[in-house]
Amino acid sequence: MSLRHRILPALIASGLAFAVVGTAVAGPHRDHDRAGMAAKLDTDGDGKIEVADVEANAAKRAADIDTDRNGTITATEVLAHQDRQRLAMAERRLAKLDSNGDGVVSTDEFAGGQSDRVAKLDADSDGVISRDEFRAGRHDRRGRGPGAPTPVE
Repeated sequence: MSLRHRILPALIASGLAFAVVGTAVAGPHRDHDRAGMAAKLDTDGDGKIEVADVEANAAKRAADIDTDRNGTITATEVLAHQDRQRLAMAERRLAKLDSNGDGVVSTDEFAGGQSDRVAKLDADSDGVISRDEFRAGRHDRRGRGPGAPTPVE
């Protein structure tokens, strides 16, 4: 079996698994909007994620990864694709910290952004993050625990 015939089913399976998880629980997870991701996976816009949708998304993703357009995906191309994704995520995170909108994040803005994150965890505003507050914040961020969104049926 060729490498292409092994990679495409793996991409399809991972896309399907992600689609199932994305539709099971709505809400943000690691800067992703699951409802938005589910809508993106629904390529024909019929409100359902079908095998054809997953295959279409897998084909698009494979084409995005195959930068030299030779019909094969190499480890170098996969790593380059992952690097592009990580760079885009870092740029989005830094843009959120850029409080004065000048296009760069100063060390003060970075430190202030971290302070804001800590303040959000301090539910009782006592200046201390208890284990319970830390766990609750972790669970909320992951879309689980108290205050988490309810699953989509």
